[in-house]
Amino acid sequence: MERGGQMKRSAMQFGNLLCLILALVLSITVPSLSEEIVLTDVPSYIWHHGCSPTSGMMAFGYWDAHGYPDLIPGSNDWETNQDSIKNSIASEGHINDYALYEGINDRDWDEPYPDMSTENPGGAHPDDCLADFMGTSRSALGHTYGATWSTDIDNGLEGYANYKGYSFAASYDASPSWETFTREIQFGRPVVMGVDTKGRGTCNHSVAAIGYRDTNGYHEYACWDTWSHTIKWKRYREASSSYDWGVCHLVKLHPTDTWDTAWKVDAGSWNDSSSWDDGIPDSDALIFIPSDSGAII
Repeated sequence: MERGGQMKRSAMQFGNLLCLILALVLSITVPSLSEEIVLTDVPSYIWHHGCSPTSGMMAFGYWDAHGYPDLIPGSNDWETNQDSIKNSIASEGHINDYALYEGINDRDWDEPYPDMSTENPGGAHPDDCLADFMGTSRSALGHTYGATWSTDIDNGLEGYANYKGYSFAASYDASPSWETFTREIQFGRPVVMGVDTKGRGTCNHSVAAIGYRDTNGYHEYACWDTWSHTIKWKRYREASSSYDWGVCHLVKLHPTDTWDTAWKVDAGSWNDSSSWDDGIPDSDALIFIPSDSGAII
């Protein structure tokens, strides 16, 4: 009887222990973890005579290192090849004929100062930089210094790529969903994003969007903002007068015939179809960072 009683007491103690463990587990607050996905190969460039051509050139700087080396003469690195990169964004011809024609900066003017696009279109230099192909700063298009119509960004990107001997496709999306944006990043394609930095409900700036995360129910995008070399994180939400940095539009960019494919690291180049994959790129093409890791990127 004593042995049976001991077994009964042991079973009860074991049961109590299990209940205690279960209670402790249920009482623990499990942290909400998310992942940051960032295209680390996208270079950061500083504003040069227009946010849209600067942001577009960052996207091209990425592709320059992934099979399209003639998009930028020399390296795509800002620190070592700054003059060439600046010239690719806005050339001396562009600056003299449009951006600062006759040395005039009309950035905050109500009406644009007439430049070569108005005064003598036939005498202007041939288009030779991204700002040219986007129509940036041209008075004939109603622009003051540094301005670009958002609907001209996609054609400008395609025109510049063609000028450099490549075939790229760009697509303007006036109402981009979170799924649309994240899909581009998952497939290894940075985008030019229009944002409202002033909280006025209208687009006033272009950035190069390079990543995303979803933490505690909030969608956020990562971007190079053209003003610093520090990645900026902002909530992904529609532009509104109630907050700043809302999203107005996206311009997607990719080499022709690679729209639904992802980059396979160390597999060749985009010109080689064996380099394409139908899933999220390998870990070397982008970086996954747990939100609580404390990593600095």
